[in-house]
Amino acid sequence: MQEVEGRVLEQFIYDGVSLADANAMRRLPPVHRDLFDDFVFAATAVVVGESDWSRFPIACLGYMSAVHGDLTLVPPLIPPDIADVVADVLLHFTPFKSGDERVADGSRINEGQYRLAEELFIRLGGDRGDGARTAGARAHSRMMSARSADAFVHPVIGAHIWSDVLAAPRAYPGSSPEVVVLELV
Repeated sequence: MQEVEGRVLEQFIYDGVSLADANAMRRLPPVHRDLFDDFVFAATAVVVGESDWSRFPIACLGYMSAVHGDLTLVPPLIPPDIADVVADVLLHFTPFKSGDERVADGSRINEGQYRLAEELFIRLGGDRGDGARTAGARAHSRMMSARSADAFVHPVIGAHIWSDVLAAPRAYPGSSPEVVVLELV
């Protein structure tokens, strides 16, 4: 996430924001929190039109590697029940193996990984009867708003990034406020 936030801040500078003002907008979240948010951002990217399904297993492997397999560590300001959901899903994750049948859009994601992705989306985004993809969009939106609410990203930068996720409201019209807000930001 810091890479995305850094690119936005750089663009603000090119668009006329002073270096002093840009420096005042810079935030440095704790590394573990940033890695956790990166995981949610990448794992849910497919449901907001930012990637394909192959991003989910990459996100899982990356986060597990970053925490050296210790999924009991809770990132700063992440509610323990949210960290537990991620840990539970990742405990059941297995890498794509040669011979596994590809599912979804042909990406390197097998049936088990696809089911885990849907489970993660529903458990993080809430089951409101509108499907796993919409729940995933809610989870994505909640992560983006939490970064600003927890002061790990300046609200202006957060709103700029958050408002760029326009595919979700179009894909899930009339959905929950967490999804609709993506277009309203």
